[in-house]
Amino acid sequence: AAAATAAAAGGRDADGHLAEELALDGEVLWLAVSKDFLLRYPFGKPFSKPLVDVLKSDKSDVPKKIEPTAVHLVEIAHENQTRYLGFHKDFFLIAKRTDLEILNVYRYDQMRRWIFQCFMTVDFGKYESKYFMFRMEINKARAIQRLLLKYIELGQAELEGDGSGGDDDDDGDDEEEKARKEAASKGWWESLWD
Repeated sequence: AAAATAAAAGGRDADGHLAEELALDGEVLWLAVSKDFLLRYPFGKPFSKPLVDVLKSDKSDVPKKIEPTAVHLVEIAHENQTRYLGFHKDFFLIAKRTDLEILNVYRYDQMRRWIFQCFMTVDFGKYESKYFMFRMEINKARAIQRLLLKYIELGQAELEGDGSGGDDDDDGDDEEEKARKEAASKGWWESLWD
């Protein structure tokens, strides 16, 4: 019954996690700030104040007014330090391992390509002047690659699903709804084909 429920929920378990997210075999922490708050910062710029105490180990520690957002963390080496690389379907982040300070957040539409071997190398094209290299075990690299491909698959399914089903009532806000859907359809996964 649990497998049927997960299949019906788009391959997610009872807590809403994808099998690919769980395969990272890392920690799941929860944002105590809205994900929109994180994503509004200019790419590659440091936060004006250190973002400490915004990753919580228990979902119940997230303030009630904020939608709980799970971030799947894996331990990696970055700039000769042990860090966490955290994944969500809309972004990934780098956090200090010691105090969980979020150092930077990257949207997938800013990623031009990635390469996996014993390193994960990420090219941000015009957004950064250097490649980012994260050292990790090969199994972690493969799990991350499968997760990124799953996020792309889900993004494409959302994009294709926007045009099907739903109400066809003419209540005056069709143009507004079309504009909203068109803006939503311009996701990070489309940028991978540019």
